Amino acid sequence: MPQTDAEYWSAKQVELERDQLGTVQKAAASWTTLFGAILGVFGTVAFAGGLTAVDKLSESLQLPVKIMTLVAAALALTATILAGLASSPFPRTTNDTTWQGLQTRSGNRATAALTQLRAALGFGIATAVLVIVGSAGVLIAGEASPGLKVPTVLVTLDDGSVCGKLAGAGPGPTVEGRSLERATSVTVVPACPG
Repeated sequence: MPQTDAEYWSAKQVELERDQLGTVQKAAASWTTLFGAILGVFGTVAFAGGLTAVDKLSESLQLPVKIMTLVAAALALTATILAGLASSPFPRTTNDTTWQGLQTRSGNRATAALTQLRAALGFGIATAVLVIVGSAGVLIAGEASPGLKVPTVLVTLDDGSVCGKLAGAGPGPTVEGRSLERATSVTVVPACPG
């Protein structure tokens, strides 16, 4: 005998009521996987890479960005743990083995799991916001502009050689007070010899 629509949907309603915990746990398991993947990628990029992009920022921006990175990592870890607890809680023992006790425990666990999953989603969203804001800050601020570095040069003149910082006083460039007008070669060096 074929089922009527009312019978079919009544059976679905009973199934949903009885499997609320299973529904929440399946959703939480999916979110746990996602948060775990995000945390893995985040850890690889932020820590294995040595935060090289952050180290290139100006000193005034480095500390706030590093703090944001640590907070984002903590939030992502918290989201992963909460979603994991929602999908698979710690086992517990009970002396109440009646169907009514099982029904009550299942309902209570579904409520607790949903609360944990909502908290995990909140922490996950906060993580995403921090990562986006921090990344945008790094991109917008860019690398710290290095100050103009005056090169050290070794200059060969017709009457000897001189080494020192290039200067621009007088009518033309000089090194150690000597004009470079008669220089036969100018070589940039990391430091003067001896």
